[in-house]
Amino acid sequence: MALVPQSFKDRGTIRVLTDPTYPPLESINGEGGMEGLDIDLMNAIAGEMGLSVDWQTGTFDSIIPGLQADRFDAAIAGMYISNSKYDSITMIQYGQASDVVVVKPDYSGPALNKEFPDFCGVPLAVQSGSNNIDRIRSKSPKCVEDGRGEMNLLTFQNANDALLAVNSGRAVGALVGSISANFQIKEAGVDLKIGGADPRVFYNGIAVQKDSLELARAISKALEALKASGRYQAILTKWNVAGFAVDEFPINPKVPDNE
Repeated sequence: MALVPQSFKDRGTIRVLTDPTYPPLESINGEGGMEGLDIDLMNAIAGEMGLSVDWQTGTFDSIIPGLQADRFDAAIAGMYISNSKYDSITMIQYGQASDVVVVKPDYSGPALNKEFPDFCGVPLAVQSGSNNIDRIRSKSPKCVEDGRGEMNLLTFQNANDALLAVNSGRAVGALVGSISANFQIKEAGVDLKIGGADPRVFYNGIAVQKDSLELARAISKALEALKASGRYQAILTKWNVAGFAVDEFPINPKVPDNE
C-alpha cells in the first residue's frame, strides 16, 4: 500500500499495544495466546499494509502515555473516541458501542435507562481511564445537595474487575461497555444482569501517536479495503458483534461531547 510510511515498510512490522482483558474484543485464550475481534482486525489491517503485528500488552490507562513515549506505534483496545484525546493522540474510527450498567440479578433500585445512572451515595465501579470518570464525579455535588450522599466511584484496571466488584458485593453496579457486558452475561455465564443502558452511541478508535498522520491514513485506507472485500464484516460476525460495524473510518472525527 502506497500510503504506508517508509519506516514501517523498512521494518516490516507495526508495534501494537492491547489490553487483553476485554472479551470478545481481546483476551488471553486457554493456550496463552491472544484472541478477539481487535486481534483479528488489527492483523488484517497490518496484512493490507504489507506488515505484520508486533503485539505488546499493557493496561488500558497506559495507552496514551505509552504512545507519547514511543513505546509502540498504535493501540487497539476498544477505546472510545473523544475530542479531548486529540490533544495527545490521533484516532481512527473503527467501531461503535454503548455503555450499560451491570447489577446483580436481584437489584431493585432506580431505573438506569438514563444518560447517567442514578447511583448517588452507592458504590459504582468503572474502568480506569474511562471517559465516564470525570462525568460521574461532576454529578457528586448535586447528589450531596439533594441529601443523597456523594458519588462513590471505584476504579479498576479493567472491565472484568469492575464486574467482579459487583459480583462480590463491593459495588452496587458497574458502568461498562455493552460488548463486554453482553459477552460476560450471555457467553461466559456471569450471574449478573444489565440494569440499564446509556442511550448514547460511542465510537471506538485505533490510537496512534499524535503526529503519525501518515500511519493513520494508511490504517484508514486498510479498513476501507477490508470493508470493501467483506473481511471487516466477516470478522465482526465471527465474534458475534455485527452491531459494532461502522460505515466509514475517519481520522479524528468530531464526535458528540461524551466527556
